[in-house]
Amino acid sequence: MKLASRLLALTVVRPGVVRAAKWVEFEGIDWSDPEAPAQDAIWRVPAERMKLDLENKDDEAFEHIVPLRAQAVELLHAVRRLTSRSPYLFTSIRSWRQPMGGNMIGYMYSRNGWSGRHVPHGWRATGRTC
Repeated sequence: MKLASRLLALTVVRPGVVRAAKWVEFEGIDWSDPEAPAQDAIWRVPAERMKLDLENKDDEAFEHIVPLRAQAVELLHAVRRLTSRSPYLFTSIRSWRQPMGGNMIGYMYSRNGWSGRHVPHGWRATGRTC
């Protein structure tokens, strides 16, 4: 959950996009060499997983490209050591074949005393431009 929260903060995508992120969505990263530069690393979120009108979810033009900073690539290498056997970066506690539960990051924030002060979706407000 901590790693998912950090990826959320580094990418400012919607929490549901992080929660259900799949390894196949990441490009430009040499998984065999954590020290290899990844200047062109991106996260290609398919349109079907974006918050869109139903008729646009099949259109590749609506996929979301997230450039990944070095910190995000480093984090992905750490997560890969834990969950590379699953299609998902962040797996359910019940099954490695399912993504993390929808409210897990929010529950972690509440348990750590951030209740009423910060929510996972709040990273989007922090990262937006005026």
